[in-house]
Amino acid sequence: MADDEEDMYSGAPLQVGDEVPNFTCDSQLGVSTFHEVLDGQFSMLVTFPHDFEAVGTTEVGMIAKLQEEFEARNVNLFALSVDTKMNHRRWLADVEELQDCKITFPLFADTDGAVSKVFGL
Repeated sequence: MADDEEDMYSGAPLQVGDEVPNFTCDSQLGVSTFHEVLDGQFSMLVTFPHDFEAVGTTEVGMIAKLQEEFEARNVNLFALSVDTKMNHRRWLADVEELQDCKITFPLFADTDGAVSKVFGL
């Protein structure tokens, strides 16, 4: 997270109807800002407490298998976890092998937990 984004994360967690503040995160696909990758489309952000958990592995695999269905409905997919980008890469390789899928959406590395706090996680 960039220093100039600190102020956005100091308040109460987001509520239904709130605009998601822009944040910068690294992912297995590179560094980007959230608003930049939204691209004016509907988006689904899935969050996980940590990589390598059974439920998250199954969910990420199923989302990857359904990615074409989401794209057909103009929905961008993103995931977020507090683990590192390197850990994400290892986990996603496991997910792809175990779930027989290819993950092409970003898994943001929220290593300091700042973005997770915005969502009240």
